[in-house]
Amino acid sequence: MQEKFLSSHLTDLEKKVSNATMILRKTPFSIMSVADVNKYLVANGISLIDCEFLPNDSSLFSSMVDTSNFDTVIHWRRPEDFMVVDEARGLRKPTVFYDTIDPSDLKQGVLGDPWFTCALATIAERPSLVERLFITKEFSQTGAYRVKLCKNGEWVTVTVDDYFPCFPLGIPIFSRNHGNELWGLILEKAYAKVHGNYFSLRGGFAHEALLDLTGCPTFSLVFDDDDVKPRVDNNSLWDELRSFEEEGYLLSVSTPGEDRWADQGWGDEEENNGLAPGHSYALLHVKEFKTHKLVCLRNPWGSFEWKGDWGEKSLLWTDEIKQAVKPQLGGEDGSWWMSFDDLVRNFYCLNVCKVRNWDEVRIKGKFIKIQEIDDPNIEITLSKWYYSLEIVEKTKVVLSLHQEDERVAGVAVSRPYLDISIAVLKRLNNNSVELVDFIDFKFERQVHLELELDSGSYIVLPRTTGCALKKTSDITTGAVPLVDRMGNITDALRSTIIDVFRKFDMLLNRELGFVEFKGFYECLNKSVSEDEFRKDILKNYASSAKGISQMGFVNFWQDKVRQLGEEAIYGWLENLGYDRSLYSIRSRCFLLNIHRCASLTQHAGNRGHGPRRHPDRPGQQSQRADHRALRQRDGDQAGQPGRPRALPPLEVPAADQNRPRLLLRRHERPELPRRGHPQLLRLQRNGLQHQNPRHQEGTRPSPSASSRNKSSS
Repeated sequence: MQEKFLSSHLTDLEKKVSNATMILRKTPFSIMSVADVNKYLVANGISLIDCEFLPNDSSLFSSMVDTSNFDTVIHWRRPEDFMVVDEARGLRKPTVFYDTIDPSDLKQGVLGDPWFTCALATIAERPSLVERLFITKEFSQTGAYRVKLCKNGEWVTVTVDDYFPCFPLGIPIFSRNHGNELWGLILEKAYAKVHGNYFSLRGGFAHEALLDLTGCPTFSLVFDDDDVKPRVDNNSLWDELRSFEEEGYLLSVSTPGEDRWADQGWGDEEENNGLAPGHSYALLHVKEFKTHKLVCLRNPWGSFEWKGDWGEKSLLWTDEIKQAVKPQLGGEDGSWWMSFDDLVRNFYCLNVCKVRNWDEVRIKGKFIKIQEIDDPNIEITLSKWYYSLEIVEKTKVVLSLHQEDERVAGVAVSRPYLDISIAVLKRLNNNSVELVDFIDFKFERQVHLELELDSGSYIVLPRTTGCALKKTSDITTGAVPLVDRMGNITDALRSTIIDVFRKFDMLLNRELGFVEFKGFYECLNKSVSEDEFRKDILKNYASSAKGISQMGFVNFWQDKVRQLGEEAIYGWLENLGYDRSLYSIRSRCFLLNIHRCASLTQHAGNRGHGPRRHPDRPGQQSQRADHRALRQRDGDQAGQPGRPRALPPLEVPAADQNRPRLLLRRHERPELPRRGHPQLLRLQRNGLQHQNPRHQEGTRPSPSASSRNKSSS
């Protein structure tokens, strides 16, 4: 009945989508400035319909998942269709932000993504953290909005239209704002886009969303973990918590279980003293008075209140304690107090996001599987580059290594997590190295290492055993279809094409220029001239004057599948390091991030020039390098390694010479085993086993042992 009632609306939208696809297919919105996007749309008399995230079922869920339990008809509507303007009730015209940003502005929907919305509410405790994510800060007449997110360790700009999934002729079905603000709707849609669809956001961890929303070093401490329990018992965790608050970090805590009240109502407030399962709460204050260790939490929706000790009606609040702690009791902002002991008993984990004015560098790298030169029967997996740090004064740095998030559609099946690690070594005067510190191999989306380094020369070595490049028995081994019944590429192939794009976009430009595209073609045993690249590629696909965008690259593959057939494309994929099930068997990308409390700028080419910047593309200044320095084959085809080569250094400009100085260089890995530093080679190949007898390399945790199943918060 609903579909029949909405048939005219659905038909009209389908026509708009078809028309927009024809007009906008060759327009590279993702790499155009916002001003140019709006200018183009106005000139063509249309509003934006995002061809990469269409307002239809493909943006709700992947074709690879079962959606039989989801029978709600979705009506894609624009803000003017569902927002009522009534000044008498305080409902102003739709806008991105009203006067202030507040955690209580958010309202959860039925998607089941409280881990994301709670993280968003946590950063809304500091409104500037939300505002800085928006490049488009005002209501857009063209329906085009652009935001920034830090996904997979890389700052990316995300452009979305203003069609949102709604109940039939009703309000948005997923998260939204109270009133007529748009920022919650826009951020959730952008977050869904980078993951492939909305349903990819169901169930998750709050600290992962905090990482994506801030780009700052973030981690979670699970109270029941063996290495955390002793810290609870000896009060060192309490001391850490106080120091986290003093540093100004964003803090939250998550309850165990799954958050089901978002789909089924608010639930029973009498259970668990009013705490919702699978929910995250912002941790606002940490106070100690005499023997009392107290914390203040906030639930942005204000519907659950703590009913235990130190709650609003608790008799433990004496006048003396009130005078010392100064709690705000009886308010309607959803905040309450509890003891640290109750916090540990009732919550699953503490989420710590180290928000501060970091200077950061983000560099893309790649793990590649190669044959050892002396014994071709042995395959090893190494970082294609290692990185040297030159430090003049004692400096505190945070090193983090990021790989592609398995939550992104298609990744868990064809590119599951590698076991990743970071090792830091110091060069000694006798031409040897010593191990400074390292982190165990982990099958996680990111690992990080916080160090205080004295002056000297250091080597940063991203590491993996590479065991996950070999498929396990539970992974599909047969050929995966490349096209559907309509002749369009499948979601699985689309995910693989995007991975190919990322492997050649080593400069984080969000486009492939001639050098990168030529490298791609060489891996296919093909050649292309610069003139052919301009005429055949840039002219026919969504491209800038210099390079093809990700959307254009996907459309290029779509055309090649139709022209050459599936069998030829399977051959392409094999040359690029994928088997017929689209499993990546030879390489994976990673992002190495470095955070420190001092200015860090990258120089390349002419040392007198500063970093290249783009008004809508954050993080670009941290990855600049002369294209000529990267004229090389992709490396998935690595046979004989090239000569060691360094990129231009990253360094502070003259104006900041009074601050601790740090230079970073990237080097081609040395040949194995004939060249290079012998200690470095041994660490690359042996994985520091002699330093860590507790670690068993090459083993993967079973799904039942994964911490991902412990909590959905």
